[in-house]
Amino acid sequence: MKISASAAGFTLIEMLAALLVVSLIAVVAAPSIRRLPERVQLRAEASRMASALRVTRAAAMAQNRAMDFAISAPRRSYGSEVIPTSVVDQRLNLEVLSAGAARRANEDIIRFFPNGRSTGGRVKLSSDQASAHVQVLGVTGRVAFDD
Repeated sequence: MKISASAAGFTLIEMLAALLVVSLIAVVAAPSIRRLPERVQLRAEASRMASALRVTRAAAMAQNRAMDFAISAPRRSYGSEVIPTSVVDQRLNLEVLSAGAARRANEDIIRFFPNGRSTGGRVKLSSDQASAHVQVLGVTGRVAFDD
């Protein structure tokens, strides 16, 4: 059986057309691949904030002195003297539902004491699709988040 030259493989035009289709798919899909979905970003941000609160609590206990954790909803940031200021992703909203210690210069304060207790507080992170809460219990200083 003899195969003609035109049926033996792909032509250059067919290869270029296939490459063009694959390139267009990659260009359209790339922006959505680079950015994490909002729910994943929300959970990661809540986890980061909870970790920062836990580190501040541990530092207060280790250094045997009270430490403040400041949350600024207008600036969408949080931090303490042992945690550098972190800014919340643009797609997420930050709202302080309660903070037991005080309020200073557009910041809500959660204070941790040397015995591990705190003034307590609750923070809400939200997006168009979901929300998560980070909570600090006053009596124990325990930090938890839920989504």
